[in-house]
Formats: sequence, C-alpha cells, structure tokens
Amino acid sequence: MKVKKPKVKGLRIPRLLLFLLGIIHGKLLKTAIIDSDTQNISSSYVAGKQKDFSAYCAQIIRILENELKAVRTEAAALFAEEAAILRVLKAMPQMCVPSTIQEKRQMRRTNQHRKRLEDRHTEILQRLVEIENKIKSRELVIQEEMAATAATIQSVFASYSQGVVLTRFYDGYIPPVTFDKTFSMYQSAHSKESAQFHALLKEVYTYENEAD
Repeated sequence: MKVKKPKVKGLRIPRLLLFLLGIIHGKLLKTAIIDSDTQNISSSYVAGKQKDFSAYCAQIIRILENELKAVRTEAAALFAEEAAILRVLKAMPQMCVPSTIQEKRQMRRTNQHRKRLEDRHTEILQRLVEIENKIKSRELVIQEEMAATAATIQSVFASYSQGVVLTRFYDGYIPPVTFDKTFSMYQSAHSKESAQFHALLKEVYTYENEAD
C-alpha cells in the first residue's frame, strides 16, 4: 500500500490573507510580538506552524526509516558475512610448493575454497555499494522535500511578519524554519552503519585504484 506523504496544513493560504492576519495579531490583538532575545516574530500562529513542521519532519523520517528497513537489515547481514569471510581468508594457511599427490590435491581444494570466498566477498561488496547508493539517494530526496517545505513556511512567515511589523524592513524578524536537528538525530541513529559503509567504499576505491 502506498504511504501518503505528510503535509503541513495552511501553506496555500493567499499571502495577502497572511499579511492581514499579521496585522490583526500584531496591531489589533497584540498577540504577535518581536521576541527580545531572538528578534524574531513570536506568536501562537508561528509556534503552531513550527510545531506542525517538526511533526512533519518526524513523520517523513519515519517513512524513510520504514522504506529503508529491509535494505538496512540486508546490509547488516552482509557486513556480518563479509567479516566472517575475511576472518576465514586470513586464517587460511599459505601452501608451499606441493611435493606429493596428496599435497597437490589439498592445495587445489584450498585454492578452490579461497576462490569461492573471494568471489562471494566481491559479490557482497557490490551489493553493499548498491544498498549504500540507494540509502543516500532516498536520504537526499527526503532532505530536498523537507528543505522545500521549510522554504514555503518561511515564505508564509515573511508575509505574516510584514503584517505584524508593517515596515519594509521585516526580513530580520522572520522566524527560522530548519530541519537540521531532526536529520542529525536520524544520522546519529545510523552512525555505526555509516562508518561501515565509509570503510567499505574506501576498500572498494583502493582496490579499483590498484587495479588501474
């Protein structure tokens, strides 16, 4: 079932109406003020929209987590398998020049086993690179969506703030709208995985450079 995209309500209100709302809150009701600490417009309307945006960001991050849950689980299993393969390869004895038929057979079996492990190791690296690219791609799309919504809310606040202060120089009073904290928390939750992918890509690029 397709997941419905979250939205922040009230962003399609005509800017003239927002300007008039700012006048009502700032000049008539006196419920919109300039915060003495931040120098931003402060009101229940602004606080409500900022709260709605925080809820929107939390919801869109939950959707992202659900979308990537399967590939993250696969990646964790592949990282574990890769580590096991590397341990086995490192522990495999280095065969000397065989002198008997039995030693030749043993060396052939060892080489065949090593080749299977190395081939599987390569397959794992390729799949992990695909997963990492998918994760980064989806994260970028989500960041762009949050940035676009934040910009729209800033535009809403601009019209509202102009009405509150009734001056041409109102830009400095516009309340900020950011998603940095929400996305930083998301990144922190997956910091171990990110470090694993970083080490993986370093290994892949090193191998490719050596091959060239």
